Amino acid sequence: MAADRIGVLDYKVRATPVGGAAQTRLLTRLSVMTSEVARLQSAIARLRHAVQANQGGEPLVSALMDSRNWALSVLASHSYAQEMLGPSGATPHMGKTAAMAARGDARNLGPAGSMLAARQLADYREAERDSRVFPAVQLPALSDAAVKVGIEDATRDRG
Repeated sequence: MAADRIGVLDYKVRATPVGGAAQTRLLTRLSVMTSEVARLQSAIARLRHAVQANQGGEPLVSALMDSRNWALSVLASHSYAQEMLGPSGATPHMGKTAAMAARGDARNLGPAGSMLAARQLADYREAERDSRVFPAVQLPALSDAAVKVGIEDATRDRG
């Protein structure tokens, strides 16, 4: 099993089936998500071709931008699905300093700020474990972590 460098194992997902109009809207959004994934795959194929052909300029930039845009679109649809299937209740908000702590950037706040950020992050994670918490609130921290891992890997592999 690969190491969990993003932290997905730190965030459990809870889901509750929906019915009626909410189910219809969710199924519609899942159809949209299927289309988004197909467009993402197409953009990745164009990006792979541009990289293999050592193409610069518009083909490379366009494929890279389309890949990014469709990945974000898929993330938005996933967020919708995760929120729709989550338990109802108030969605907690991760504050800016807690988000910095989650990304490992709180040291920039100085000792007092770092301690505050760590406490806010702990409070947020405790609230997140509460059964009233919507699962989609995990996604900002996870997407930030995924971006950080991708940048670290690219920096390492560039040499």
